[in-house]
Amino acid sequence: MAVTLFAKDIPGSFVRYNVILNETRITKLSLGEESVIELPGATAEIQVKQFTGKSNTLTVSDGDNIEIRISEWNALRAFIFILFTYSILAFGIIGTSYFILSAAALVILFGYFETFKLVKRE
Repeated sequence: MAVTLFAKDIPGSFVRYNVILNETRITKLSLGEESVIELPGATAEIQVKQFTGKSNTLTVSDGDNIEIRISEWNALRAFIFILFTYSILAFGIIGTSYFILSAAALVILFGYFETFKLVKRE
């Protein structure tokens, strides 16, 4: 029993995906790469994580074709970060505090929102 996972070319995403099957990291997947992943049972939960974010968790079964896409939240996250950065610059907070606040915003935005979306292809 196996599923096929396809890492679509996503702009601005240069780091390989960590493929997690039933909460265990099993392999890495590069952009544009297709990989056949063996399932330990009839169904399994799959998720991908990357330095810049994570995906939804998807329940898969034998023969499924899964594609990694950009999540709808990605545009909102980018807009919030740009707005946050602009407000810091507009109020003149520059220096160490700017970098600390920006780093905190990145951790919150990249960690909370799902950057990628796993979708079953027909």
